[in-house]
Amino acid sequence: ESYTVSVSTGTDSGCLYGYRPSDLTSAGDNGMHLAYPVSAGVYSASLGARPTSSWESANYLRDVVFVAGGPDTDGDGIPDDADPDDDNDGMSDEDEAVAGTDPKAVESVLRIAQPEISDLESAVVIHWPSVADRVYGVQAGSNMTDGFTMNLAANIPATPPMNVYTDEVAGAEMRFYRVTAASMAVTNGGGLPPLWNAGPPTGVSPAPSGPLAGVPGEFDTAILATNEVWDNFSGAAGSDPDARLWLEDTINQGGTQVYDPAQSFLDGNGNAVLEAIQSGSTILSGRFTSRTKFNMQYGWCAARIKFPKAGRSWFPAFWLLFVGYNTGNPYGEIDMMEFFGNTSTYNTHIHFGSDPSLSAIKAVPDSHSGGDAGDGFHTYWMQWEPDRIWIGVDDFVMGDWSPDSVPAGYWDHMRQPFYFIANFAAAPSWLPAPEPGDFPARMLIDWIWYKPLPASAESN
Repeated sequence: ESYTVSVSTGTDSGCLYGYRPSDLTSAGDNGMHLAYPVSAGVYSASLGARPTSSWESANYLRDVVFVAGGPDTDGDGIPDDADPDDDNDGMSDEDEAVAGTDPKAVESVLRIAQPEISDLESAVVIHWPSVADRVYGVQAGSNMTDGFTMNLAANIPATPPMNVYTDEVAGAEMRFYRVTAASMAVTNGGGLPPLWNAGPPTGVSPAPSGPLAGVPGEFDTAILATNEVWDNFSGAAGSDPDARLWLEDTINQGGTQVYDPAQSFLDGNGNAVLEAIQSGSTILSGRFTSRTKFNMQYGWCAARIKFPKAGRSWFPAFWLLFVGYNTGNPYGEIDMMEFFGNTSTYNTHIHFGSDPSLSAIKAVPDSHSGGDAGDGFHTYWMQWEPDRIWIGVDDFVMGDWSPDSVPAGYWDHMRQPFYFIANFAAAPSWLPAPEPGDFPARMLIDWIWYKPLPASAESN
């Protein structure tokens, strides 16, 4: 039996480097990995401290992994046991398991058949291969630049061997379609919350209603919303966000930008815009918050956002902050999503004011606008319950935490009212300085949605 040494490369300064002995001379280059064939048995090589001379910024070998040789379906030099995509069809083995397709057959894919005009003439019929114990969602978009902005249907039961969906309002409009899949076991057993691919109601949200939450007279005291609140940002171009729901805030809680209300506005195409511009030596940017307008305690918190791409200095975020943190109460911060100088890595954090913190840092999957979140709109969501906080992006779970995730007493911080913040921060001291060509840059928000948890669920 043969074995393979799989060696990845990197430049992160905290890693050791591996000396490659002379007998590992024939490497198969597979992108980010080098695969060296070796004889069966135990193989070892010494690791030393990272070089500190001219090699310090160079690539060095790390993470030496031995994997048993075996079948290699796609012939790429990586055995199936170590290959994340055995048939090299662009869909990972993990995703194929969810979709119910065969990860070792390149022709077995979840693919929409050619849409056809129905007998209704004003409707479009789409169909796709269906697998038992799956549920599907259908999304649409009018162009590929903005992505799939319409959630047409969710939780469609499988009807093998083929599912059919009719978009009766397509008319003469050009549309692109996408079908999502999830296993029933995942959807019903805790893998994804019921609303993960849903959107808020249409029309204008009612004003928040409920009792006051917070210390009277403090800067973050507001109504604790007991009703569903949302904003589709459908106002006229250049208008301000709905003043019943949002405060165009100027408080700076990170970054060297100056928040200017003129940099948060509606674009007339159904989006709120937070724009960063250069004004002399000053970066002006936008931020708005539900502070003083409405607070929340438990429920569905979600927003559909296209974060600013690239921009090595960008530090945008969508997050929640504890009401009354400045009055001696415990601290709480839920960073549903933030990006640090690039949009190829998702970052989610929960802070309690001191150790511990909860974090999830994950590469943006290829299924999310090609692995770069800045290339499309995505739904950033949180299912917030008294004893559970569950955060994700689209069909991708970032974290699922409970009181057992932290020492006793800390979880009580998460059982208090919070408020929303959306901000486009820039150029903190720990990121590189921006370049002139980075400006202007925009963070686009399609909608924000809060749906309170039912009273019966809150009491569980």
